[in-house]
Amino acid sequence: MQPDPEVDCRCPKCLKAAIVEKIEEYTASITPETAHASIARKYASDAKLVEDIDYYVNEDGLLVFTKWYLLKRGFCCKNGCRHCPYGFTTSS
Repeated sequence: MQPDPEVDCRCPKCLKAAIVEKIEEYTASITPETAHASIARKYASDAKLVEDIDYYVNEDGLLVFTKWYLLKRGFCCKNGCRHCPYGFTTSS
């Protein structure tokens, strides 16, 4: 999941933006059927969560996990997460 090597700037802000773009491209291809086989699991760790990659703060000030984070976690918690890659909804 390397950022584009043609990009000159590698400051933290630009690097994060490049990583977010690559993650969004990858997660767009994930379906509930393929979620459990995601390569995201290999990036799971006890490291601190990264804003805009693992979560974001919504308009109400609440922390919302991203599809990437939920894929890294590797299982569905069945709480109806906004970005659940496993296909669970509160009406399931």
